Amino acid sequence: MLLKTQGIIIRNTKYSESSIISKIFTKNLGMQTYIINGIHAPKAAIKPSLLLPLSVLDLVAYNKPGAEIQRIKEAKPFITLKHLHFDLAKSGIALFISEIINRTIKEQEPNENLYLFLENIIRYLDEKENKAGLVPLFFLIHYSRFLGFYPQDNFLERANIFNMQEGGFVQADLPENISIPLPYSAQLSALIQTDFEHLSSLQIDKAGRAYLLDKMLEYYSLHLPVFGGVKSVEVLREVMG
Repeated sequence: MLLKTQGIIIRNTKYSESSIISKIFTKNLGMQTYIINGIHAPKAAIKPSLLLPLSVLDLVAYNKPGAEIQRIKEAKPFITLKHLHFDLAKSGIALFISEIINRTIKEQEPNENLYLFLENIIRYLDEKENKAGLVPLFFLIHYSRFLGFYPQDNFLERANIFNMQEGGFVQADLPENISIPLPYSAQLSALIQTDFEHLSSLQIDKAGRAYLLDKMLEYYSLHLPVFGGVKSVEVLREVMG
């Protein structure tokens, strides 16, 4: 049967000289895997430019229950991205976000709230000029809500050390490998409390962003034992300076 849905490009893998396997997080079906044939043909219905990381597409796809790989009949942009794939820093962030999603979403189950969160991240990243530096951190923190280990918003003057094992702020001193101390814990608290509307007003310097990025990746590894190393983080560090 044919089904219409929107979908976010997560990862493409070369299958043959003329075909790719594309993982797409769809609004109606969750994570799906599609084979796309003849992609490099002059008259290809689906061009490679449509399948860049975090592209958001309007899809008409075949949906065969039980099949691990599906096929796409039609695809066109659902959101016209003007900057994301043409700005070096933003494209590096897109690679990072898409890798995190690829490592953490496996199930073929719809999750409209998660889909809308990702769509809002993509819109923000594309539209905001010179305000992309905090997007990787904002994404990691608020995406963790959908994975089951969203940090508690319980920062206090005395309880100001973030316990990465417990996912909340505590008063006791903790080993560095499982904690985030001041002033970074205060910055983490600010990121937990903020939303898209107020993200651009936060002021966290380059050193703070780099430290918190490493710590949030450690936080993911603590709560997702099979998370593994994130290859695109080096690209992210390079393009973000």
